[in-house]
Amino acid sequence: MRSFILNVKPKENHERKLFTILTARIIAEDSAIVQQEFVTQFVTKFRGRVIQFDGSTFIATFEGPSKAVHCTLKC
Repeated sequence: MRSFILNVKPKENHERKLFTILTARIIAEDSAIVQQEFVTQFVTKFRGRVIQFDGSTFIATFEGPSKAVHCTLKC
């Protein structure tokens, strides 16, 4: 197995992708506390990734603009 792994030559990947950055502010009721896990799960449904979260705002990246737009429309 070791010799197989050492002899494998990975393919170079020059595929271009269009990433979209989304910044959003979370507006919740007075007593509601938004959990980071909830935001992360929601963004992940739309093939996104949360890169920053501070409780009232978050920044996420998506694999294209349509996924970012669909995520914001489903909130």
